[in-house]
Amino acid sequence: MFVFGTTATGVNGAVDALSTNLTADAVWGAITPFIPVVVTVSLIALSVTIIRRIVKKASKGKGGM
Repeated sequence: MFVFGTTATGVNGAVDALSTNLTADAVWGAITPFIPVVVTVSLIALSVTIIRRIVKKASKGKGGM
């Protein structure tokens, strides 16, 4: 079994590898490359939602956008 760059044998080896190698720095190191993608997708989704609301209200002839 390969856990966080170290080879572990058996369940005890996997638990030992996780307990020694699973640190806050390791987690942030794994998440950091995806943060710009998540922020970009979130902003696009929010923008699409707001635009859909505006278009929906405008198509019904309602004011107060």
